[in-house]
Amino acid sequence: MLPCKVAESPGPSGMAASVSSSVAWPARITRHSSPAWLIGSAAESWPGRTWTPPPELEAFLAAGPPPAFAGLGSMTPENAARLSGVIAEAARQAGTRVVIQAGRAGLTQHEDPPGQSILIGHVPHDWLFPRMAALVHHAGAGTTAAGLRAGVPAIGVPMIGDQPFWAARLAALGTGPRPIALRRLTASALAAALRDATGGSSYLDRARALATRIAGEDGARPVIEALSRLSGRPRPEPGTRLSRPDGNDGSARR
Repeated sequence: MLPCKVAESPGPSGMAASVSSSVAWPARITRHSSPAWLIGSAAESWPGRTWTPPPELEAFLAAGPPPAFAGLGSMTPENAARLSGVIAEAARQAGTRVVIQAGRAGLTQHEDPPGQSILIGHVPHDWLFPRMAALVHHAGAGTTAAGLRAGVPAIGVPMIGDQPFWAARLAALGTGPRPIALRRLTASALAAALRDATGGSSYLDRARALATRIAGEDGARPVIEALSRLSGRPRPEPGTRLSRPDGNDGSARR
């Protein structure tokens, strides 16, 4: 699932269902927001690729109520050990189990009571997220998109770049509590956010409603139309197979 941007000058990327048209962008920017690009499930995203969950992860999920997810994707914060401790203590205070994704941050699993947490490596978000009660992540565009697609409340803990924007949008859309900048993250603050995200139905209801809306969007069509307008070329009709300039439509193997 990929958010996309097409612009005449640098501008924000966005999923049409999650980026408000009321946001005031500078006049010099011509903005074209595309819905999310859905690439299917983990098992069917790429031809010839199959994926099955590790047995220990399946057993953990089956052993109790839906847990929270905690991961920072490709971010590399300075003190992974401290952050791992914050996550473990927050989950304990909130009374929730947690799936910790090590990622490039190198998050680790603390000595928790049995069944309280599990440490995982790569697991496709489109498989994992729908099985979670809440998500704690850095609010990168791709992870945000995967969480919105899953229809699960999210707590943004942004670090850099566009992450504060996406984290703020999650809260503004009503799909999760207010974000907490990673540099200010404490166990008590995260525990309060986890209790807030999982303690009622309002965030979940809004997240599910937005997921339904995203599922009905056509991500590729607005991009094609925007490129056609910018290039001055006629827009291809729906169902048209697009060819490269050399005439090869990509169906022939090299």
